[in-house]
Amino acid sequence: EMPRKPKATVVPVVEIAHEGSSSI
Repeated sequence: EMPRKPKATVVPVVEIAHEGSSSI
């Protein structure tokens, strides 16, 4: 469960950063 938690947190952060770059 520990390795899965960090992966799930990294996924949303990367998606948000991608959306911000596309908006610019």
